[in-house]
Amino acid sequence: MKNILTIETSGTTCSVALSCSGTILEKYSDELRVHGKILLPFISELLDEMSLTVSDIDIIGISIGPGSFTGLRIGFAITQGLAYAQNISVIPLSSLCAHVHSFKTTLSKDNLSSIPGKSIVVIVDAKMDHFYLGQYIMKENYSIDSMGADIIIKKDRMKSFLSKIDPDLILTDDKSRISGLDFVKTEIIEIFPRAKDLIEITENLFNTGFSVSPMNIELAYLREADAWKKSN
Repeated sequence: MKNILTIETSGTTCSVALSCSGTILEKYSDELRVHGKILLPFISELLDEMSLTVSDIDIIGISIGPGSFTGLRIGFAITQGLAYAQNISVIPLSSLCAHVHSFKTTLSKDNLSSIPGKSIVVIVDAKMDHFYLGQYIMKENYSIDSMGADIIIKKDRMKSFLSKIDPDLILTDDKSRISGLDFVKTEIIEIFPRAKDLIEITENLFNTGFSVSPMNIELAYLREADAWKKSN
């Protein structure tokens, strides 16, 4: 079995998970603006707990956005440094799709069986009256398919867009932001993406032969960095 490290730093939370011989350990923090301080120590602690070194890592799965510009850059820099130095395969993952994978792990077997075929939309506040949005569907085998590219959309276009796709379920990392949109009538569930929930999809993608060179990782900002900075 492959030793897999996953990193999720796209939002307010920061998490790292390590899988070795079927055992998954995770470090997680919801403290604001500490990603840069805790990410490397988290990785070091996980390696120590598994009695591994960086050279033992076979695959790194990283959430590439969209999301917090600063958080994404921190995860990107550490992933690129580790992967380049140790020749580790990298699997880039959508941070919006990560919400769906984390949502899936919260469901009981009975509740999970009711989800396949339903339209799931992930909405994350992008600030400056914009939202990041991704549309997904869970298949009968519980794998998750994207219904199109992740997008950024203006708040005043949300009503028209959502009425066209008519989602069965909306996931978000901040329910208060979405609840303020009074036209949203679909059930809204608050969920934070977690690194431990990205182990399976990282391994599955790797097994299909998919990976990228650490020097070719591209973050999915969906908004220019300058615009993001003005909003913070």
